[in-house]
Amino acid sequence: MTDKTRAASSRTEEAPVSPSGQTDGRSTASAAGAGWNVPKVLREQASLRPLPTGAANDGPVADGSVTERPKARLPRILSVISRRQLSPHMLRVTLGGEGLRNFPEGQEGAHVKLLIPEPDIDPAGFLSQIEQGQRPVTRTYTIRHHRPDLREIDIDFALHGQDQGKEESPEGEGSGGPASNWAQRAIPGDFIGLFGPGPKKMTFLNADWFLLAADMTAIPAAAAALEEIPRDAVGTAVFEITSEDDRQEIDAPEGIDIHWLVNPTPEKPSKEQSRFIRAIRWRPGRPSIFVAGEASVVKELRVHLLQERGIPREDSYVSAYWKIGVNEDTHQKIKRATAD
Repeated sequence: MTDKTRAASSRTEEAPVSPSGQTDGRSTASAAGAGWNVPKVLREQASLRPLPTGAANDGPVADGSVTERPKARLPRILSVISRRQLSPHMLRVTLGGEGLRNFPEGQEGAHVKLLIPEPDIDPAGFLSQIEQGQRPVTRTYTIRHHRPDLREIDIDFALHGQDQGKEESPEGEGSGGPASNWAQRAIPGDFIGLFGPGPKKMTFLNADWFLLAADMTAIPAAAAALEEIPRDAVGTAVFEITSEDDRQEIDAPEGIDIHWLVNPTPEKPSKEQSRFIRAIRWRPGRPSIFVAGEASVVKELRVHLLQERGIPREDSYVSAYWKIGVNEDTHQKIKRATAD
């Protein structure tokens, strides 16, 4: 089913959740992290060290002496401000606080690494573990909105059912994955680590027209890209969603036709996006391409667009965000091993 509407669902006022999971006022979490007993030096390091490096183990060198472990880069520590269900299969968590001090502006669409704390650990203990070389579970997500004046960012988590037969759901973003599990139980005042931001995805913004294709895991990045391209842009966006109610409001240019394809079984290989894109009217001129989502879908679209259509790589962003049957750690190893 397709629809060219750009604002198929209305937004409700965002409000933080209470410990019971119900929403309440925003004021309780506005001073994120204020009650944490984190040593000042760790707070400062966490807020001023946005980029990760590995922590090497101490060990002997050739002359028999013992090397000193290099200090690990510390993530920013962010507090949960609020949580809101955007649709049946999309959850938004707003993060903020002093950890976003000196965070670069205009990062909608950039990716970040979320470092997921274990239950019952406080920020000081979390940072101490990282300094000692321990690596928390880390997952990649997209900044959907960024409000520098409030020191807040929105991260959208795609949610899937637990019966998909995966080690965990896409990018940890489904029920049963470490990131989505954290998001679904998050309450104001909880914390998470963050590295980044990394680069934005769609960088060719002076194209004659635009073509975007994404599933639920990639809609946050695709939507952010649509809201950044010129307001007189034309083109087509194809979003594969789990249910009709998963349509969401996107402030895309009027010249972008948005089509919603409903696939209630994202755990199974899908041909919907490929069939749709192969059937569209190919516009004249030089396009800018954004394709992201499940590996088999992305592979088929990569062949069609880059090889059959001859789209230059520099004009396109084509990336597999997840692969049916494997978690993100395994998927990333596969991507590195098969990289050009």
